Amino acid sequence: MPAAGMSESATERLGRYAIGSSRDVRAVSELAAGEELRAVVVAIWGRRGWVAFATDAGLRLARHPRLFGRRRHCTFDWRDLTAISSGPQRVVMTFGGRSVSLTAVCPHDEFVRLIETARDHLQGDEKPSVEELRELAKRKVGRLMTFGFEAAIDGLPDRLEPGERVERLAGATLGFSGLLVLTDRRLLLLDVTLRRANERTWDVPRSSIRTAEPGEDGLRLLVAEGEVTLTAFVPPERRDEFAVVLGRRERGAEDVR
Repeated sequence: MPAAGMSESATERLGRYAIGSSRDVRAVSELAAGEELRAVVVAIWGRRGWVAFATDAGLRLARHPRLFGRRRHCTFDWRDLTAISSGPQRVVMTFGGRSVSLTAVCPHDEFVRLIETARDHLQGDEKPSVEELRELAKRKVGRLMTFGFEAAIDGLPDRLEPGERVERLAGATLGFSGLLVLTDRRLLLLDVTLRRANERTWDVPRSSIRTAEPGEDGLRLLVAEGEVTLTAFVPPERRDEFAVVLGRRERGAEDVR
């Protein structure tokens, strides 16, 4: 796409976030001229405001301040991407030996397109998309709670193993509250926070779950390390669903034995 047309398209996609960023948008459009625009965001990187484009070829960033600071441009190609980790409006992408840590990434829809574009180049079709997980969450926890778990849903693909399949979702508590994820390989409780250092996770392989019994206090699991109890299921009926599925798996294992 020519730089002028890309600049107009990017401004439209940024909406109100484009205010005051026209110089940055034009600069990145020139960097990405001839490439296909996949996502456009405004973000903080190195305590400075940037506009970033995700194109079919890579990540392009620029900042052209009106008054203070110097102009800067950076380009990174997807072929050099080696890792990605995202959280609430933040993402860290590693290109070779350099990390790009973007925070306060907006607007949200474009942020999701950015991380999905990066994941496609790094992981291909080995992990579910955010949209697939969001649709599953709407069915399992409802639209309102899906919004509450937005950060965990956005960041979940980064925390899955290649080929790992998500089967069920719920909200639950085990020392901390988070998104409870049942995959074909494990049970995972995930709390994705604004600060990466404050994230909390708990997981256990499905093969190590010996019993799963619902009770008044929640879902009691007997695992190889001992007994744990998941409480405060959201919605409440998900507790029995998890108990049935995990119990059925255990009974099947017993039948084989």
